[in-house]
Amino acid sequence: MDAGHGGTDPGNPCRFCPRGVTEKDVTLQIARRLRDELERRGIGVTMTRTEDTLISLFDRAPYCRDACDLFVSIHVDALNPRRGYDRVSGVHTYFLGEPLTDDARRVAAIENDALRLEGRAPPDPDDPALFIMKYLQANEILRESALLAELVQNKVAAVVP
Repeated sequence: MDAGHGGTDPGNPCRFCPRGVTEKDVTLQIARRLRDELERRGIGVTMTRTEDTLISLFDRAPYCRDACDLFVSIHVDALNPRRGYDRVSGVHTYFLGEPLTDDARRVAAIENDALRLEGRAPPDPDDPALFIMKYLQANEILRESALLAELVQNKVAAVVP
C-alpha cells in the first residue's frame, strides 16, 4: 500500500480540509484505514510509508516483491480553478500503462514531477528497469490491472458519486 507523496513532497493542497492539510496527509490516512480493513479481513499489507516521510518513486516499486500480489498507490486529484470546478466530485482509478488521453498525460506529468523534489532526473530511456516496466505493461499484468481498475472504479464510484 503506497500513500502518495510525503515528506518534502506535499502533493496537492486540500481545498476543503483544515488549513495546511495536503495530499500527503490525506493519502496516508486513506492508506492506513485501507490497511486496517484489509488486515481485519486476513489480508497481509506492507506499507511504503507509515509516517510523513518522502519515499523516492524509484524506491517504492521494490516494496512489491515475489510475495506481492498487488501494488496500490493512493493519490488525490486536483483541478485547475475554472468555472464550476468546486462542484466536481468523483473518483479516478488509474493503472500502470501508457497515458492515452490528455487527462491521463496531465496526471502522469504532475505525479512524475515529484522526481524534481527528490533531486532526481527522469529515468534514462535505455534503463533496463524501464524496459522491464514496458514489457510488463504489454502482457497479462496489463490486462489484470485493467480488470482490477474497473472493479475498483465501479465499487468506489458507487460510494463516492
